[in-house]
Amino acid sequence: MIRPDDRIGDKTTTPRPARAVPAAPGRARRDLASVGYAEGAARLSPTPKPALEPEGPAAAKTLNMQRAGSEESRQDLPPEVRKRLEARGYILYPVNSLDVLNAKAKENPDAPLSRQKVGSGGYRAVTSGTFYAGQEPVGAIMRDGKLDTPGVDKAKNRGGIAVLQDGSIVVGRMHGNTPKEIQDAFGEKDNPVWDFMGGGALLIEDGRKVTSEDLKNRQRFDQGGGGLDAQQMRKTDHIVAGVREGRFFVIVAKNKTGREIQNDLAGAGFSVVVKLDGGSGAYARDSRGVRTGGQNPTGLGIR
Repeated sequence: MIRPDDRIGDKTTTPRPARAVPAAPGRARRDLASVGYAEGAARLSPTPKPALEPEGPAAAKTLNMQRAGSEESRQDLPPEVRKRLEARGYILYPVNSLDVLNAKAKENPDAPLSRQKVGSGGYRAVTSGTFYAGQEPVGAIMRDGKLDTPGVDKAKNRGGIAVLQDGSIVVGRMHGNTPKEIQDAFGEKDNPVWDFMGGGALLIEDGRKVTSEDLKNRQRFDQGGGGLDAQQMRKTDHIVAGVREGRFFVIVAKNKTGREIQNDLAGAGFSVVVKLDGGSGAYARDSRGVRTGGQNPTGLGIR
């Protein structure tokens, strides 16, 4: 039986090169300078741009999003919070801009994570993404405004990460796998979802810990004991994404259970947290080298 966290290899043909700034010819990538970031010698640094005020349904996303160009999008964690989490084994990447990567896409696949450029001219860090089963990701994946894969039905109420066309990042609960359902849940008027990764475990929602029953029965993490005791929550390395006070982070949680991650990040003030793959499917690499060395064809490119 193939389990949700069973891997396939990352061999691929005609890989798409890493999506650097500026974009490769023919790619409809966002212009990061136009959404509040400009590329410097070693990293992206903010350039002044007034934050957009959310209207209508978007106002409900305030706890769950990083608005491109906002003051909050330029902040790091308070030093005491960062120090406490790092002492507990977390590696935290504040994110200026994000690409969803998919080395198994049928059209224009990305290069495998191990071949993505990290450092000058590339990403600041690369991590793995959602759970993978058989030949397909469990969660829906979009890149460049197009659906790569619809994911599986059991993952349609799990957690997702959306990058909007203006570069804003929204994290929250999915309400279906179709492009329309993804746009309705995560997009905004005149600011649609551009990249998306679904199928993660939503551990914190609207500032509250998600119950084990929700994880088991609604999100359908039902292997092993289910919920916070499911196989996917076991003690190992995990990749996590979340928002704290308007700032989006990708996090490597070293040797943690899902319950520990939930408690630690709720205590640190995160208002929404989605746990992505772990164990043999957790991969992270930055300028210091490989931080955890699993294999996963899906991932996140962090600038």
